[in-house]
Amino acid sequence: MKIPAIRAHIGNRTFYIARLTFKEVNDFVSRIDDELHKSENLKDLIQRSITSNYLSIKEYIINQPERFFNALILAVYNDYPDWRQIKFDYDDFTTNQIGILEFPGNHKIFPLDGQHRVEGIKAALADNDALANEEITAIFIGHKNDEEGMRQSRRLFSTLNRYAKPVTMDDIIALDEDDSVAIVTRHLIEEFDLFKGKRLTKSQNKAIPDNDKESITSIITLYQCNRELLKLFRNENNTNPKSERDKLSLENYLKFRPKEDEINKFKDFCIKFWEDFKIMMKDV
Repeated sequence: MKIPAIRAHIGNRTFYIARLTFKEVNDFVSRIDDELHKSENLKDLIQRSITSNYLSIKEYIINQPERFFNALILAVYNDYPDWRQIKFDYDDFTTNQIGILEFPGNHKIFPLDGQHRVEGIKAALADNDALANEEITAIFIGHKNDEEGMRQSRRLFSTLNRYAKPVTMDDIIALDEDDSVAIVTRHLIEEFDLFKGKRLTKSQNKAIPDNDKESITSIITLYQCNRELLKLFRNENNTNPKSERDKLSLENYLKFRPKEDEINKFKDFCIKFWEDFKIMMKDV
């Protein structure tokens, strides 16, 4: 295997930024086996960390045409690839950081970050081989399969996974284009008079601060109310119980953007609820 790459370094590590096709991920990237521990029990702990979440990634790859992933971080050992440096000159710019990574036949590649993405890619490719030429960014680092090499790779594995920051609820509400509750909540915040102006607290908590005398709720609470409304909406509009989408759990349903017609129906459903809420509040 020969792939174009960029060489870079950080701290005491040299690494290479490249791309792999899904077929190359399937053919050349293995699960972690004896690279981080010699003990069978400790190896089992690593394998158990691969959960069924990779199936959600598989569904995302198959069903989301705007799919995109961050880079896999891959360790390589046994005949580490040769770096074929290419001098690049353009106008007054020169660099020696571009080249070709050439992998001998005995190399082994395993993920230090991206285990679930690797398994999801393999599962998606098993269902649809037309995905073979899709590409993902890969960052290659070296690994020595001795005590010191294992220690260094364990540290990198834990650092990459421990400090990964999950997406916050604020980010989901403000940015998610697949979560229908977030989409409708944004519409209500921007267009529905009940939630305009200072009627929604900017607090990152569910509760309204004691000194806030104008807000009627928080953005997070509004999202969670609309999430409950989605459960009712799905129960009332589940016209095709055999539909794969209708059988999805709520968590998985929110990972894939519905058709625009379905979003608009849910939006109307929420607006009707909040209109009725306004009328009820006037009568209190």
